[in-house]
Amino acid sequence: NVKALLTSSILLWLLIPALPAEPHVFLDQTKEVIPQQEWNREIVTKKGGEFTFTIESPGPVSIIFLSGKGYQAVLARNADALERSDLILDLRSVPTPCTKTVTAPPGSSWFIIENLSDQSVKMRLKCQVP
Repeated sequence: NVKALLTSSILLWLLIPALPAEPHVFLDQTKEVIPQQEWNREIVTKKGGEFTFTIESPGPVSIIFLSGKGYQAVLARNADALERSDLILDLRSVPTPCTKTVTAPPGSSWFIIENLSDQSVKMRLKCQVP
């Protein structure tokens, strides 16, 4: 009875909720960072959007996530050019692993991750979208 089997299979398919999609990891990078120094890492998106990041480090870190325009203002030491909307995330002295969700604007954005420990550490930055 093929017709009955197909009908029951279709009904089961309609009743079973869809499995969540696996997150897509678009960046998974490690870097050795000396004490009291920063790791600056650019993220580029065409449309912008929400993503989740995790930072792992043996010691505490400071995490800043800026728009590309904000990053250029920081590099130029031009506080007048830095707007509140350019600073997307600012976390001071956080333990790791630290996982947060942020919304990147279209184009360039930057992580500035500072090693707050007194030793060189191997940091890991992992970014993914749902």
